[in-house]
Order: sequence, then C-alpha cells, then structure tokens
Amino acid sequence: MKIIIEPQNKVEELLVKILCREENEEVHRLYHHIAGYAQPLWAAKDGIQHKLYETDLYYADTVEGKTFLYTENEMYETTEALSGIEQRLKGKQFVRISKNCLINIDFLIRVEPYSNHRLLAHMKNNEKLIVGRTYIPELKNIVKRGR
Repeated sequence: MKIIIEPQNKVEELLVKILCREENEEVHRLYHHIAGYAQPLWAAKDGIQHKLYETDLYYADTVEGKTFLYTENEMYETTEALSGIEQRLKGKQFVRISKNCLINIDFLIRVEPYSNHRLLAHMKNNEKLIVGRTYIPELKNIVKRGR
C-alpha cells in the first residue's frame, strides 16, 4: 500500500480517495477506519466534554442505565445509549459481546473458555470482559475472518 498526501490550497475540506484494484474487505476496513474520524463520539470526564474517535475506543458498556466509553487508560460517560453507539459503529471493528457491552476487536488479544459456557475476552489494556453465550458465534465468525 502506498500513501500519498497532496496539499492543495483550493481544497476547502479534507478529501480522501481510495484507489484500488478491487473492492475487498481490506478496502472496506480501511474506509471504515478513515470514516470513523468524520463522526466522533462525544463523552464527558470530570464534567468536561471530550471528542473520542472510534479507533481509540477499546469498548463501551452500560451499567445501571449509564453508558461508558473506555480508551486505553480512561473512562468517559456518554448520554448516547449503547444501542445507538452500536448502530453508528455497525459494520466496523466493533462487536457486541453481551447485552451491555461492545468491544473493538482491534484491541482484542485473545479469548478463553469461562464458566457457564461463556468466554473471557482479554483486551490490550489488560481488561477482561465476559462474552455471553448468545454472542459467542458472532465473535467467533469475526475472529475466523481475521478482522
């Protein structure tokens, strides 16, 4: 892959053009990765709103009706429901692993068996998240595809 940056004075907004021999999963993944910068998520930490990009988001979960977004070392609270975040991130590197949790598979290190026919997902930031039984097949499909 080659990356070319061509600054032009007359361009009013950033334009990214992907030239490829064929449209495949790698191209779609690159597209979604770039497109994630166009629609940041807003969340608060200590009462201050922060702009978060999906590429920095490790996982999102809901606890007692509140939705939290986790980056490598920080936790933020958002007013957006988990289902809304899931819709925004649909078709990207995120997968639901339980009723209350979505993970970014780019930060998934491994999964291992856990009690009651569930799995334990190990994330790059050393978090361990439980994968519910009903969500295992989708996670396995994504892992098999190498996403």
